[in-house]
Amino acid sequence: MTFKNKLFKVKKLIIVVLIFILINSLCFTKNVYGVESREKVLVLYDAYKEYGEKRNTLNDLNRICLEFADDIEIMRFSAYEGSDLSQYKTIFILNLSDNTLSETLKQNLIKYKNEIFWIGKKSYNNFLNTDKVIYMEGLYFDNYKKIYDVICKYFNKEYEKNIYLYFDKVTPFNDLNVLIEEIDYLKKIGIRFFIEVSPVFKNENLSAMNRFAEVLRYAQANGGEIVLTLPPLVSLDVKGKNIEEKVNLGFKNYINYWIYPTAISISDYWLYRNDLKELLKKTDTIFIDSNIDMGILDFDKYNLSSYKNIIEKVNLDNSSNLYNNVAINVSSKLSVKEFKNKVEELLDKDIYFKDTHDINSSITIDNLNIKSNKNGIFLNDKNVTQVQFVDSEKYKTVMNGYENQRNDDVNINLDKTNKILVIISTVVVILFIIIVLINFNIDKRKFLK
Repeated sequence: MTFKNKLFKVKKLIIVVLIFILINSLCFTKNVYGVESREKVLVLYDAYKEYGEKRNTLNDLNRICLEFADDIEIMRFSAYEGSDLSQYKTIFILNLSDNTLSETLKQNLIKYKNEIFWIGKKSYNNFLNTDKVIYMEGLYFDNYKKIYDVICKYFNKEYEKNIYLYFDKVTPFNDLNVLIEEIDYLKKIGIRFFIEVSPVFKNENLSAMNRFAEVLRYAQANGGEIVLTLPPLVSLDVKGKNIEEKVNLGFKNYINYWIYPTAISISDYWLYRNDLKELLKKTDTIFIDSNIDMGILDFDKYNLSSYKNIIEKVNLDNSSNLYNNVAINVSSKLSVKEFKNKVEELLDKDIYFKDTHDINSSITIDNLNIKSNKNGIFLNDKNVTQVQFVDSEKYKTVMNGYENQRNDDVNINLDKTNKILVIISTVVVILFIIIVLINFNIDKRKFLK
């Protein structure tokens, strides 16, 4: 017995050691993967724009970095406290004013082994080896192609010119019959498109909403893909939590109408709101509007996380400024004739519109996940691609069928429950009678004795 006990203890010890080694190996592998898979860049700046200029150059630079890096750390010159620079894949320096770099920053830039992208004033000449500096005088649309080529080469990424068609600000108050004609026109010439809608979180059961949902389902069945934008705000001071709640509710309401948003549209201003970071983490695909004055960017330190897909929204008037991933905005308020003329103008410029399903996108809110890819659109991994148009009557019929089925299921469950309760009660009563009879017989025998 003693030998068997010792053998059992040895086996037990071996199993524990093996489990520990396995867990440790898994954790180590995960950590190594996490470090290798993320590329960080540092953006150092002295001013967010040049004096007297309107363009927010810092924002333009951050936006470019978002397309190449996973993490972007933004820091003012004066906020640098001597942290190790070797952790960054590269460093972008935006030097727009006469503010000088501290000696600590200069010394660490000298020690930095990778190349440095320098934009603005050439204040590096007196202390840096110019061979490791990639200089850019400014960030302007007319030289974005050159800038992207340089950065793509550095990050070993291929420059791609992907252009998409985008209906801007579609609401229940649009002339929806006009929108249907425009959708039919795009289908006829083989162009898929995105439609931007705001979250609907009030009066979602009104007839106007039913009609709006019907048209959006028509769009989905005829080459359209839905993009959810943030709700219109009276003030930029609205708390992020309130915005997130409205987006969440609107997202769920659309799904109830079989409308499946696959991405989120924002102004680039929202990238710099800490209280909106959790909301923006819910998607891996964002459309960014840069046509809004975002005001002053003034912070010592800020961190941006990148996205799998970032698409720049460009107005029709700026359609010559096409670089990397862009969506050409088409106003949803154009007449059918104006709309067709605008699209024909773009096609005459040899602009080729990509298929929306070429973008692999995902958005998750609470327990609802929508994915879009070349295989279609999926809700929690269930294919919900609309091949055929579902009008309001069909939708109501199906929904009423669901409701009736649900009520039938409830009634069936109640009937089953009642039957089970009757059977249990009967069994209990029978057992009680048997126990009483047995006790009576025992007492009777005792009495007769």
